[in-house]
Amino acid sequence: MNEIQYKEPENDKLGPLTKISETIIDEIGTVGYIDDGLGIHMVENKSDKIQAATLHLYTPAYEKVKIWDEKTGKSEWCMPQNYSINGVLCKQPNLNNLIVEPAINIQNLIVKIDRLTEAHKNYNSKEFQNAINHLLVSYRNEDWKKYLFYNDKIYTRNCVYSDPDGKFELLVLGWNCNQKTPIHNHPGAQCYYKLLAGEMYEVSFQEPEEGKFGKLVKIDEDVMSEIGTVGYIDDGMGIHYVENRSSKVKAATLHLYLPSYGKVKVWDETSGDSKWYETKNYSLDGEIV
Repeated sequence: MNEIQYKEPENDKLGPLTKISETIIDEIGTVGYIDDGLGIHMVENKSDKIQAATLHLYTPAYEKVKIWDEKTGKSEWCMPQNYSINGVLCKQPNLNNLIVEPAINIQNLIVKIDRLTEAHKNYNSKEFQNAINHLLVSYRNEDWKKYLFYNDKIYTRNCVYSDPDGKFELLVLGWNCNQKTPIHNHPGAQCYYKLLAGEMYEVSFQEPEEGKFGKLVKIDEDVMSEIGTVGYIDDGMGIHYVENRSSKVKAATLHLYLPSYGKVKVWDETSGDSKWYETKNYSLDGEIV
C-alpha cells in the first residue's frame, strides 16, 4: 500500500494541496498512524496484479469525513458507506447519506449530482428524486450569475456543465421580459427547474397521441414567484411551456436534465402540429458560443 500525506488547507483555501510525504507499506504486519494534527492523506493500492487488505481502527468512531480535490483544493463533507457489516454485504447505500452538507456552490452542486447518478441508476425512484430535489433546494449561492446572459430576442440556454457520458446537464436560463419557450417535451428525461430571479409561469398540456391533431388540452397553469422554488416535469406528466410574463423584470432559472438530450419536440397549441428541433446553447461555461 502507498500512503501520501498533505497539509490540510487553512480556512478552505483553494489551490493544489501541499504534499508532506509518501510512504510505501510493503511489510505484512506494519502498523501506521495518522490524525488531523499530522495532516490529511490518501491510501492507495498501486498494484495492477495483486489485491491488498488493511485493518483500520478509528477512535472514536465518526460518521462523516471531509474530502479534498488534490488539484483544486475544493472540499466537501461526505458520509462513508460500509460495504459489509459483520460479514454480510450491505444493501445499496442510502442516497440521502451522500448529502451531508448543502451544495455550497454550483461546482459543488455538480459534484454531488454526479455522485448521486453514479450511486443510483434508477432515476425514477422516489429516493433518487427526493435526493436531487434536496440538493437543488440546498444550493443558495449566487455564483450562477457568472454563467447568465440575456438576449433581447430570445431566452438563453446557458450551459454550466454537460456530463461527457450524457448522464445530466445543468443550465442557467435567462429570461428577458415577455419571453417564453414553445410548448415542448423532455424526451426520455427528467426536468428539474429552480427559480433564481424574477417570476415565471408554467403551463402544461396533455401530449397528443401520435398522428392526432387539434387544439392541445391544457392540464394546469402555475406561477413561480418565490425565489428558490423547485419544480419538476417529465413526459409522463405532460408537455409544457415556461414564460416570463413581466414587461419590466427579467428572470433566471436553474435547469437540470437527467439524462441530457439533444433534440426536443415542439407543438403548436392551436393546431397540434409538431416538429423536432435540436437544442442549442447560447453560452458554455460562461462564454457565448
